Amino acid sequence: MVSGRLLSTDDISVSFHDQESDLYSMKEQKKLEWITAGYEMIAQNGMKSIRIESIARQLNKNKSSFYHYFGDAEIFDDELLEYHTAQIRKFADRAKDCEHIRPDLLNLFIEHKTDLFFHKQLRINRHTPKYKACFERSFQQLEDAIIDKWADFLGLENKTLFARAFLNLIAENFLLQITENTFSYQWLDEYLDEVQGLLKQMGTSPDIGH
Repeated sequence: MVSGRLLSTDDISVSFHDQESDLYSMKEQKKLEWITAGYEMIAQNGMKSIRIESIARQLNKNKSSFYHYFGDAEIFDDELLEYHTAQIRKFADRAKDCEHIRPDLLNLFIEHKTDLFFHKQLRINRHTPKYKACFERSFQQLEDAIIDKWADFLGLENKTLFARAFLNLIAENFLLQITENTFSYQWLDEYLDEVQGLLKQMGTSPDIGH
């Protein structure tokens, strides 16, 4: 009974719908545990490190639950790329709200360390078409989010095309340089100093920005 009356078919339908929603949420949460564990494993150790057995051991779960949620490793791989795209979208949205490169954006980089290291692995494995596509799509989101701040920071407000080209150059180098042991706010801050120094050296060319 509900409030002193018999349950109606509408009440039963709503109750069943709520139970279905709860079950769906639980299933998605269980899937997310596998995805985040695999995502972090790749970020730390590379694409070749990913093994279903290793993730199952880390989560203290059976391999059978992996196949229940994903079916096969290829589907899981695609889910990881979708997760990365979503994480970079969040990163980019927050980057748009950063007022300054220092300290705002640098602190955001620290918060999204795992996403940046996963992104590095996509760069390393870009010979695989779907990794390359995800890498380029994700970088474009970040580039669009920070390009104005980047140009202002470097004094290139009136040279947007050059600022974009320079960002692409630096981004390639940045991904090659970052390591688990050295990645910190201090390292990022010093890296920015090096970037500014490089730009000053390039500024000796009369063709800069043209």
